[in-house]
Amino acid sequence: MRLIFTLSTLFMAMLAYAAPISLEQALALASELDAGVISARADLAAAERDLARTRADPLALRLTIAQAEQALENAQAALESALSSSRAALTNAYLAALEADQTLAVAEQAEAIATIALEASEIRFNAGAATQLDLERARNDFGAAQRDRNDARQTRALTYSELASLVELLPEELTLQPVTATPAIPELDSLLVRLAENRQWRLTRQAVELAELRLAAVDNAFSARAEVEAARDALANAQVRLRETRRSLELTMRQSHNAVLAAQSRLMSAAASAATASDTLSAQTLRYEAGSISRLEFERARLDAARAEAQHQTARHALLRALLQLTRALLGGP
Repeated sequence: MRLIFTLSTLFMAMLAYAAPISLEQALALASELDAGVISARADLAAAERDLARTRADPLALRLTIAQAEQALENAQAALESALSSSRAALTNAYLAALEADQTLAVAEQAEAIATIALEASEIRFNAGAATQLDLERARNDFGAAQRDRNDARQTRALTYSELASLVELLPEELTLQPVTATPAIPELDSLLVRLAENRQWRLTRQAVELAELRLAAVDNAFSARAEVEAARDALANAQVRLRETRRSLELTMRQSHNAVLAAQSRLMSAAASAATASDTLSAQTLRYEAGSISRLEFERARLDAARAEAQHQTARHALLRALLQLTRALLGGP
């Protein structure tokens, strides 16, 4: 049944993605195709079956049942981690492709300006108003702009190929939608409350729970004193590791949260710069239409505004990446 649903989802996705594909659509498609997610779902199903069999066994010990329950909990967390890894890989590829689009657009604009400048320099040189050095400088600028544009095209092709491989589409079938929404920043306290979701914390907590069960199993008249003391020592050590794990994880979360706040600050700065560049372009447009500035000056103002907006979008992407890293720090390892 699940296979039919998945195939149906993929088929409908193939039809829909003739139109621009959003980040959310790409994430949904990639999560159905990711090998790690598929494997984690199979492991979860196996853990559910094992727990059901263990609970149905009238001879199963309490410790055995607890271990099966923990195996299921770990499988559920492994699936969430696999989904998180899939989201991170897809998001990074999607943002890289968007940034490659922006870089190519700016490079093409810069090449157009270099072309205008070269044509103007040739006219001025032929008229005796520019030196050979001025002409060579314009030619060098034009050649550099062409190389930058070629590099940008190659980079775009690579990033689109990587993204296409994650959603099993051809690169030429991909048309991306810009990410314009600014994500909310979670409060640090809310993240610290969720540390129980962390893999390292979960495994350490489970060790404490198993140590408690083992102590309860041997702390009776049938066990030697040395065995009981060993079980108590094991529990005490597990509790110490749990406290140390909590302290370490809190420090990691604070560092990751600070990185998110720093990315948010850089986004605000980039947004202000983009707004200033946009205002400057508006003023230059009026001056160009009034004949007060040359076409070259106007095109350079357009290029400055495009670069500032590209930096603004890149800063937004950096915030998204910082939030992804924060989520990975919260969940821990695989």
